[in-house]
Amino acid sequence: MEFEYELTEKDYINFNIFHFGNSKAVKRSLLVQRIIGPLFFIVFGYLYYQIETVSLPLLILVIIALSAVWIILYPMRFKGYITRNTKRMIEEGNNALILGKHHVTMNKNGFTDKTSRSQTSLQWKNAVSFQEDKDNLYLYHSPSYAYIIPKDKVGNVEEVKKFIQTNLPASI
Repeated sequence: MEFEYELTEKDYINFNIFHFGNSKAVKRSLLVQRIIGPLFFIVFGYLYYQIETVSLPLLILVIIALSAVWIILYPMRFKGYITRNTKRMIEEGNNALILGKHHVTMNKNGFTDKTSRSQTSLQWKNAVSFQEDKDNLYLYHSPSYAYIIPKDKVGNVEEVKKFIQTNLPASI
């Protein structure tokens, strides 16, 4: 099976958002960061209460409101952070290895991705995982790197998915 597609900046940004959103380490870090904000508000509120004569119920209400806003909005801020940093990384250098035209060949032996500057191959037995979101298929060849296959740029997505899943080891 062979197909070609153009990998865009948007596709690469979507991969990074997907990857960081599904990484156990990043999820744990995000949880800790979501907790640190409200803890800061509580400590600051307590110190402020000790120094100033302020209504305790009002202070508690303000802390709860700030904490709720922090907990709700922080993931959106984190997604924006990933998007900005990915764009900066793309702007820093030559991205012909990632972005641009990709020619993919899949057969019983593995997956080969050819660009204007490189050719990489992956034997099915060495694949780490296969995942997807609404826009892309991701064939991971290491815990943090994947071949990105945009669904809207591949002819028959179900056929490609089935071919990959059929050839991957049963442990994936």
